[in-house]
Amino acid sequence: MATGEAVPTHHRRRTLLIVAVVIAVLCGAWFVFQWLADPPAPSAFYTPPSVLPAGPPGTVIRSEAVPSQPSGGRAWRVLYTSTAPDGAAIAVSGVVVAPLGPAPPGGWPVVAWAHGTSGVASRCAPSLVADGSLSRVPELAELLAAGTAVAATDYPGLGTPGPHPYLVGESEGRAVLDSVRAARSLLGADASATSVIYGHSQGGHAALFADALAPSYAPELKVAGVAAMAPPTDLGDLLERDKNEAAGIVLTALALTSWKAWYPDVDLRTVVYPEAEPLVERVGKRCVLTTEEGISDTPDVVALEVRFLSANPSDAPGWSTHLAVNRPTSVPASIPLLVSQGLTDTLVRPDVTEAFVQQQCAAGATIELDTYPGVGHFEVRTVAASKVAEWMLARLQGAPVTPGCTTQAQS
Repeated sequence: MATGEAVPTHHRRRTLLIVAVVIAVLCGAWFVFQWLADPPAPSAFYTPPSVLPAGPPGTVIRSEAVPSQPSGGRAWRVLYTSTAPDGAAIAVSGVVVAPLGPAPPGGWPVVAWAHGTSGVASRCAPSLVADGSLSRVPELAELLAAGTAVAATDYPGLGTPGPHPYLVGESEGRAVLDSVRAARSLLGADASATSVIYGHSQGGHAALFADALAPSYAPELKVAGVAAMAPPTDLGDLLERDKNEAAGIVLTALALTSWKAWYPDVDLRTVVYPEAEPLVERVGKRCVLTTEEGISDTPDVVALEVRFLSANPSDAPGWSTHLAVNRPTSVPASIPLLVSQGLTDTLVRPDVTEAFVQQQCAAGATIELDTYPGVGHFEVRTVAASKVAEWMLARLQGAPVTPGCTTQAQS
């Protein structure tokens, strides 16, 4: 049945019955998922002061040692200043890691990690867990051993009061750039202005926006390269084509829940069936626990597989405007970009990524597109990690990059 097509009354009743049965049968699994995936509420560390300190974005408000320290480095949770889309100063949390031992002359370069989807509620911040989620930062040990500091933002509204503006590109990009500034604020002369940025999935989206914003928002930073793994570029396409699979339903529900809170001109009822609204709200309040196999199903997600979107958000008033604004459209020619894409990715489709790369190449960008046969959306974060780290370290070392675009199939 096509999106938005009228449904006979008896079919609607049958759908509601299916939803009720699914939830009743699987409610035990739902509570297990919730207990496993939802961390406790943020501590007082994450509560911003009523008046933020004076200083440029990236100023550290407070810091504390991460309880579980990484091998080969020292790590701190940080609360730092950033800039909201409306220009207001805000507080953002994250983690900064420095190698053990003395810094080289000029300081360690800073690698900024942008994480994938974790949720939109404040308790979904990666830094809340004992090790600050550093075990999920790709190639962290290798980056520390190579003599780089690492900054990992939570993004606004994760850790700090939410909800998180999920897939709001300007917000994400500023938080990533300001995490580099926060590392420099915390480490002082031990951190240099030279940096690279990498991210996966939502983090790939954030990395692309940080790339576009860097020359104007953070001109003092010397961004030597940006690496985006499975970055969602055409958000409207993602919402429409992913609406019938578990991972796509979760990400769409998170986006709808977040944007409903952030954008006053959007209405959930214009794009979601009435009986699906409470399910969307519940999924939107959960924290996401992802593995290489994907995102776990819950009864609400199973129910939404039966009945979810009543209209394509790309065509709906309000929603279409914000989808267009939050679609990455500009890659600076001066900053080389590495894009890693799994060819069996059913969440961020290879054809959409390739179209984005071709568009940016035609505009003069320097891009290497690495494709991974047989690799899906969540797997690519692990499979491509060593190549991404190698590429970033080469950029930090000043290795030359040939202008233009190339595509390389990786084994």
